[in-house]
Amino acid sequence: MLSVICFSCNNHYTKHVAEKKRFKILFSNNPNPAVDAILEEKEIEKVIFVNSGRHLDPNRDKQLNLDVYTKFLEQAASKRSESEYVVLDWEWIYKDLFAKDINSERCKNAFLQLEKCLEHGRKILPNKKWGFYNLPICHYYDYEKWRTKNLRILDLLKKVDVFYPSLYDYYRDDNPYAGKKKDEVYIRKNLDVVFDLNKLLDKEIFVFVWHRWHYSNSIRPLYMIDLPEFRNHVAKIFAFKKFEKQVDGIVWWGSEQYFYNIKSKALVEEMKGYNDFSEYYENLVEKYLTVIIDEAKNKQIQN
Repeated sequence: MLSVICFSCNNHYTKHVAEKKRFKILFSNNPNPAVDAILEEKEIEKVIFVNSGRHLDPNRDKQLNLDVYTKFLEQAASKRSESEYVVLDWEWIYKDLFAKDINSERCKNAFLQLEKCLEHGRKILPNKKWGFYNLPICHYYDYEKWRTKNLRILDLLKKVDVFYPSLYDYYRDDNPYAGKKKDEVYIRKNLDVVFDLNKLLDKEIFVFVWHRWHYSNSIRPLYMIDLPEFRNHVAKIFAFKKFEKQVDGIVWWGSEQYFYNIKSKALVEEMKGYNDFSEYYENLVEKYLTVIIDEAKNKQIQN
């Protein structure tokens, strides 16, 4: 997976106003010697990404597996000691977390398990910044409904250091039903909710982006997004401002090795003309990372 942090910025509202905004880029994707060299050259930090199926809940019983989780964090500590940010990704428990009956056992268990993730993780990696993937939760529709749902989990959001909302691009700009204008509304409305919550809690905000169309895109699922559209999507996120605050940065997510291993139709087609996967992967990172860095610098200058 890919996460990118670019330029550092201060976390407090008063200093956000006083200082010129600088964005950070974080990278979360599969390790690769050539790609790692690019990241080092551009001073891009990898996040520690904790996957639900492999590291939190391998039995899928919605119970934190402390042995598996502990082992992963101890390994991560030795391999990525320079990483400042941790992302906990346990998406399938969110359905219980946002269950209609907030007093139900499933809802209470979800809150408890996510709370345990934070508490146990901080004991092993005490000097990191912790948060959950896509919490506060974002959605393509029903923004006010999800605003209310996010307010329900305020006690959990108080405990994190970072908000990691996810704003993947679902549809092409030329889609007649959900094109560029709706994508811009989607970004604005969701960040509106996130920033309103953040005014209460004052956390860092790193938005997850992906360079591929979402699975739900029936026309081009998992194909790479055209660079001009990706640039526009990223630019809109960097440009958003509310309460004199902007996002702190972007997490660029990906899982190229996985899609290569399963012979994804999109990736197989995209690899034509390359000698091997490593060459393809290196080229992809160079192209999309350049766009993210350019837009971070552009918006920094404009603001």
